[in-house]
Amino acid sequence: MLNEGKIMLMTKVAIYEKHEGNDKLVMARYFREDYIKYGCLKTVVATTIVYWAYVAVYILLHFEDILNQLTDMDYFEVIAIYLKGYVAACIVMFVYSFVIYFLKFQLAKPGIIKYNSLLRKLLKFYEIEQREEDKYKKRIKIYDGIGGAEEELPLDSVTMKQENPLDESKGR
Repeated sequence: MLNEGKIMLMTKVAIYEKHEGNDKLVMARYFREDYIKYGCLKTVVATTIVYWAYVAVYILLHFEDILNQLTDMDYFEVIAIYLKGYVAACIVMFVYSFVIYFLKFQLAKPGIIKYNSLLRKLLKFYEIEQREEDKYKKRIKIYDGIGGAEEELPLDSVTMKQENPLDESKGR
């Protein structure tokens, strides 16, 4: 039996997953703070690699000039300049990435909320169908108290009572 409401919900969910879902569904796995921290950490690591690669390329391009000034150079001053540049680059990129990841999460949040509400509605449809099917097939679901395993017990057709597998008086 086709249910138009369920089909419409499934279509909306599929459209969301196809068009917007990849990035936003990955984003939905994180809390806002964790997502922003993770994005900022990736940015700082990338900034570190790019900055020191830039310094290495600069040194290689100006290697002859550096060799000529090797005896006159104040090494601590050069190291201080490079470290100050590194710290400045990390701070600038950290602030930039913080703003970008914050805005990205805030813009994705309404879509994720809508997607989750569609999934909840779809789940309710499935639960209603399952209850009707269980009622039709006259099954009762019980749950194992220890492991949570689901077990189905058939109803006795004559007495309409549930059979108890732990009842030892029937077996004797």
